[in-house]
Amino acid sequence: MAAKARGTRVRLVASARRTPAGVITAVRPVELPETDLLAGLRGMANALVLQTDLLGDIAICQLGGSLTQTAYALLSDLVTIRRRQLPARPAASPGRTP
Repeated sequence: MAAKARGTRVRLVASARRTPAGVITAVRPVELPETDLLAGLRGMANALVLQTDLLGDIAICQLGGSLTQTAYALLSDLVTIRRRQLPARPAASPGRTP
C-alpha cells in the first residue's frame, strides 16, 4: 500500500548479469515505477527483458499461462533470437552431408 501511495508497484524480479567473475543472479521484490513494463503486468502475466548492446532492451511478454508454458515460451524465444544472430551456413552440396 505504501508503494502504491508513492506511485510505484512491487514485483518479484529475477535477474542475471554476466560479469568477468561469472554470472550474478538474484530473485527479490523490487519497487518499480508504474510506467515500467514489469509494474504493469497483471495476474499470471510475466515478462523477460534482455538488455543488449546493439538492440537496447528487448522484452518478451506472456499474458497468462502455467509455469511449463512460460518456461517453454521463453526458451523458444531465446533460441529464435540467438539463431537470428548467427551467420547463415552455406547450403550443402548434393551428395555431401554437412
